Amino acid sequence: MNGAKWWKFDFHLHTPASSDYREPELSAKDFLLSAMQKHIDCIAITDHDSCAWTEILRTELQNIKAENSDLYRELAIFPGVEVEVFPAIHLLAIFDPQKPVDDISSVISRIQNGGDQIKFHQAVNLIQHSGGIAIPAHVNDVKGLFNAVDGSALKNVLDNCDFFAVEVTDPMYQLPQLCVDMKREFTYVMGSDAHKCSDVAKRFSWVKMEAPTIESLALALQDREDGVIIDGTSVDDPNNLGERCFIEKLEIEQGQKIGNGAAFCIHFSPWLNTIIGGRGSGKTTITEFLRIAFGKVHNLPSEIETSFNKFSKIPTSRTDVGMLRPNTTIQVHVKKDGRKLKLIWESEKWTEYYYEHGDWKLSDGAGNVDQRFPVQIYSQKQLYEMAEDPNCLIHYIDSLFDYDAWKQQLSTLSEEYKTICRQSREISNKIAQEESLKARLTDLDAKIHALETVANNPILTTIKSFSSKYETFKSELATIISRLSELQYDIVQTTLVDQVDIDAILDEESAKKYKRFILEWSKLMSEYIALQEKMVALKNAAEELSKNHRISADFETARTEYLSAISLLKQRGIDSIDELETLYSQRTDLEQKIADVLYWKNQLEEIEGKKSAQFEAIISHQKLLRQERARIIAELNSDQVRITLLPMQDMSLAEKEFRNIIRKDSQFQSDILDLDDIHNSFIGQLCAPNHGADIWQNRLETLSSLINKDLGGKKYGKRFSAYISSLCIEHPEDIDDLQIWTPPDAIQLEIKMDGRFSNIAQGSAGQKTTALLSLILRSNNGPLIIDQPEDDLDTKLISEMLVFELRRQKLKNQVIVVTHNPNIPVNGAAEQIIAMYFTNGQVLCKVEGALQNQAIRNEICDVMEGGRDALKKRYFRIYKPLYQ
Repeated sequence: MNGAKWWKFDFHLHTPASSDYREPELSAKDFLLSAMQKHIDCIAITDHDSCAWTEILRTELQNIKAENSDLYRELAIFPGVEVEVFPAIHLLAIFDPQKPVDDISSVISRIQNGGDQIKFHQAVNLIQHSGGIAIPAHVNDVKGLFNAVDGSALKNVLDNCDFFAVEVTDPMYQLPQLCVDMKREFTYVMGSDAHKCSDVAKRFSWVKMEAPTIESLALALQDREDGVIIDGTSVDDPNNLGERCFIEKLEIEQGQKIGNGAAFCIHFSPWLNTIIGGRGSGKTTITEFLRIAFGKVHNLPSEIETSFNKFSKIPTSRTDVGMLRPNTTIQVHVKKDGRKLKLIWESEKWTEYYYEHGDWKLSDGAGNVDQRFPVQIYSQKQLYEMAEDPNCLIHYIDSLFDYDAWKQQLSTLSEEYKTICRQSREISNKIAQEESLKARLTDLDAKIHALETVANNPILTTIKSFSSKYETFKSELATIISRLSELQYDIVQTTLVDQVDIDAILDEESAKKYKRFILEWSKLMSEYIALQEKMVALKNAAEELSKNHRISADFETARTEYLSAISLLKQRGIDSIDELETLYSQRTDLEQKIADVLYWKNQLEEIEGKKSAQFEAIISHQKLLRQERARIIAELNSDQVRITLLPMQDMSLAEKEFRNIIRKDSQFQSDILDLDDIHNSFIGQLCAPNHGADIWQNRLETLSSLINKDLGGKKYGKRFSAYISSLCIEHPEDIDDLQIWTPPDAIQLEIKMDGRFSNIAQGSAGQKTTALLSLILRSNNGPLIIDQPEDDLDTKLISEMLVFELRRQKLKNQVIVVTHNPNIPVNGAAEQIIAMYFTNGQVLCKVEGALQNQAIRNEICDVMEGGRDALKKRYFRIYKPLYQ
């Protein structure tokens, strides 16, 4: 584990060097193995007035290590002593593991030389001046500081020495009221005070250190709860992060200005990491390479996208921008779901490995890197743009649960509702035809009755008989006339061939025959002409009869009655007496349609029930959204930031959505949303109900009054009311949308400044960014990388809010902050600090480690504080005069 980690520490152990040890024959090896078996990382050897076993244990520890025993595990021995000082108070002195025994013996001697009268504060100061840490032992128990002295004596002790940790035997112990009144706070530690082997680690503490040194221990004790966890307040090993996802290492090779020659490599802690360095040192470069490695390159704000595109280019010339080369590789080691993974990015492609049985093995694929790894990256510019977006916060809250699934379900419910509404309208239209159908049936029955009256009259039989015979007469007469015309046409005048000198042509016999033929032909033609004249006369007589004949009186009477009946039928819209069957069919059809109306009425009742149930399902689903948002908000709220959900109260967005539904981008301003008279405009009534009113009932009533024109005293303009009425007729589907529309929610965000909450709607960019960043920190569920968030923040916001949230949230998730503000790594107690610098055209890591590392402290002092002299001057000119 990189940077500072948690070490299991027993602060109070005795050995056979203590006269009251219950196992005086115990060997040093068994003593150490007992501690190792209980997975102790650090032990403080605090025998009574003695450090005799310190060197014995140091030697034996090396012997056990040399044996390569399976029982061996790393163990840091902090030498020390437990002394009794006036007035009968036990005090622990703990020194660095490398502290020579003679130095410790010297301290013990100086305390003992003071006799029984050496005062508590004198012993504390002596220990501290000797490079040790003084910790009052079992302060709540026998011979403990707070049990042995009180009142003015305790006040005198607290006034004359400055120690920052106390040993307790009860993790729930409360400090004396005098300490509270004097605003003295102490870090609790626990030790076993073991006087036999089996009691080792009976009580213990977890201490956060990069390495087990007295310097690291002192800083951890000063960090209080961020540096020490006592047994009883945390059962589990805080180093066991379970399935938490965090980045362990970043390695870059062959970048344009990084990783040339030797690979660039930095390591990360699973908690808080800060990347520091002067201007131009390459701090942001790390952020951008991590962005590439995890595929977090989509949906960036335009300005950030432009900057990133320049960064991620392969330059084509020496003056061109870009930090990549064709052979650049980026490698990240990640712990995810309890597995160690390695991602390698090269030429826009990823390769993934997993660690198993001591070796890296190639995975099947590294698809969807962006989605699989829950890494979030925010730059200062990105945070600023988000903070300025009024809808950003509600969108961010929605991103913390499965809003897309909720939205998809709403879409499904809404489409089903609108389908039911269409069915309802279709059925209503069918039912609305009932009166028309009944009227048509009445008219049809009248027609049928009139037609049946004619059809059943005996005169109809008579007229049909007469008509049939009369038609036969006319047909036969017409046939005769036609045939006579044909015969007349066939019999034509035939003239004889001109007489010729037949005797000259034929012989005598043939000439005689021809002459006889001519004679017979002439005779026949004379007869034929006579017959033709008779046929012409007959034809003329027939035509005369056809034109001029009279029917019988009975037929005339029957026909007159028949024509009168037909005239009456035509007046009723009946063109022919033969329509009766058609009318019968029409009546059957109408009767069926009227019968169907009853069915449709029953169907409508059922459909309306479905419609009502579907509407309630949509409203319940909308309420579920508010419940989810309220749940998320409850988790996000803190002592520093407070969010309030204002359901259906975003009037500006509500106006936009309402206008979109009713198809009016403008017009009707005073009716829809009049900011000067909110409560008399539609959106105002909808989104700003009277105090105490049920918001869902108000929504229902306000929408219903508009749609159904039951205004209940609400006055809208005539043109607006008329337009809504026309919408109901011309676009009923828009009314369906309106019925199930719910105005959007508003969010009120408050930040605590100077002890009270203030709405930041009109706050500074820094306040908005701080509040947003606080929420991001509280809600994040994976590695969070933030690039220089302090640029819009004043120092007070950083100290009071940002640092507070960083210290709290790093316990849940890995945080990596690129910063030039010393408050973040120092007061945020960063577990890993990475100092960057740029030299010879290359971005390099100068040093990495925890704040307990002297080289890291030097970098913070030089780069972030302006050097030792500048820091010292600020201390003497500002802090010391203020608090002396």
